Amino acid sequence: MSKPVAPVLCHPALSPDGQVLAFQFHGGDARRSGIGLYRLRSGHLIRIPNPPQGWLAFPSFSRDGTRLVAVRSNDVRRTSAIVSIDLRTRAIETVGTRPPDAGSLRFFPVVQPETGNILYVDAADDGGHRLRRIDVQTGTDDVLIGSDAGYSVLFRPFFTDRDTLYVQGIGGQANGGQDGGGQDGGPPDPACAGRTDLVSYRLRPGQAPAIAFPELEAQRAALAGDDPVRGLTGAAGADMLIGVAADLTHNSRGRADWSKSRIVRVDQGRRLEALAHLHGHVLDLCLADDGSVAAFLMQGRGMRGDRTLMILELRSGAVRETGLPARLAAMPAFTPPSRPALVRAAEMPEPR
Repeated sequence: MSKPVAPVLCHPALSPDGQVLAFQFHGGDARRSGIGLYRLRSGHLIRIPNPPQGWLAFPSFSRDGTRLVAVRSNDVRRTSAIVSIDLRTRAIETVGTRPPDAGSLRFFPVVQPETGNILYVDAADDGGHRLRRIDVQTGTDDVLIGSDAGYSVLFRPFFTDRDTLYVQGIGGQANGGQDGGGQDGGPPDPACAGRTDLVSYRLRPGQAPAIAFPELEAQRAALAGDDPVRGLTGAAGADMLIGVAADLTHNSRGRADWSKSRIVRVDQGRRLEALAHLHGHVLDLCLADDGSVAAFLMQGRGMRGDRTLMILELRSGAVRETGLPARLAAMPAFTPPSRPALVRAAEMPEPR
């Protein structure tokens, strides 16, 4: 009998209090794939199985930490929808009035502080990406930042407060419009075409999103200097941005190999403060709202190296492994449930 393959982990997200880590895992088939929840202090691990004929992806916590928002895909219908998962009952319900078969793919849902509204990236029919917002009071699902903002790809949005949204964009074009391509609705800087920018928007009630150029220019400087920073992220209440600075070396075959990484804090003066020095390629960095802890994926030597999920205590600088790939591989495969909301008692969480 073959030994179960260690699953691939991706898209980690920390609860607002920094006590629980959610992540997506793929174990080769649907019976060994789903969303995991890991308690940082006790090491307790539970799994949320994928629904029949589909997948759960891109988990993110509600502001009170009692629910996850995620993307639910249907392999048969080739559709996706934004869903809410009750962490006590595991009940899964679709959020918003936009039908799942609207003909586009959904990614990276995130909850807006105070309002509870859900923002997510949507791949439009024309190939561009839009940022949409679901009003949780009415269920309406509207475009917040359209394709004419000028970025062909948008990913990993996050909030630093109720009105300040950051999103990473690739491939800015000089065709921005009212939906926030440039200052006062003008076009983005053509110099950003084909590269990644961290774009900041101000979301004021009753007004169109406005790009916040001071933040954008500061982050462009951090992203494009001699000491480039990638994967910048933050959290509501954390009052900081953190990212990854890496030294790129080349082996004898001329292939790039990320061999050294530093997790850094970027302050308003564009200065970098090293928080941790690591060996390997850091992916999917995330931060708790209180700024006490960060989590990230560490990929081993070479772009095909094994991934492990790591924890960084920001106050002490201590870094530790979770050992989650091996633990997940050792757990039994899921028995397909008759209903998505039903789980075995062994999969229920510890009391808070």
